[in-house]
Amino acid sequence: MNTVLKWSVILVAVVTLMNLIIIGTGLHTNPIAGSLFVVLALVFNITALIMLLRETRADCGYGKQLLNAILLGLIAGVLIFATSFLVLSVLFPNSIPEMIDGRIAFLESADETRQTQIAAVQGITAMAQATAGLMGTFFTSLLVGAILAIFLRKK
Repeated sequence: MNTVLKWSVILVAVVTLMNLIIIGTGLHTNPIAGSLFVVLALVFNITALIMLLRETRADCGYGKQLLNAILLGLIAGVLIFATSFLVLSVLFPNSIPEMIDGRIAFLESADETRQTQIAAVQGITAMAQATAGLMGTFFTSLLVGAILAIFLRKK
C-alpha cells in the first residue's frame, strides 16, 4: 500500500473512531467535548504527518515531502468529510440537534452578550461539520507539512 494512502487511512480511522465514541457516549452535547475533539484531531493529524514524512524521508527532498503532506491532507480530508457526514446524518441523525441544544444551554447560562454565539450555534449542520473536518485536515497538513518537510527530508 502506498505510504501516503496508508497514513491517510490510519488518520481517518482514528478520527472516525473518536467521532463515534464521542457521539455514542453522549459527550457531543458538552461544548468542551467539541473543543477536545478538535485538539485531539489536530494531534492525530500532526502525528500522522510526522510518521508519514519520517517513513518517506530517505527518498524525498523538500518538494516531494511537501507533496506527500498535501496528499495526506487531501485524501484524509475527503475521507473524513465522507465519514463525518455519514456519522452525523445517517448513523446518528439526532446528534446535530442534540449538540445544538447542549451548546445553547451552556451559552444561555452565561450573560446576554452570548446571543450572537447562540445564533451561530443554531446554524450548525452535518455538512458544515464535515466541511470543517475537510478544511482543518487539509490546512493542518499543508502548513505543518511545510514546516516538517524542512527537517524530515532527504539531504
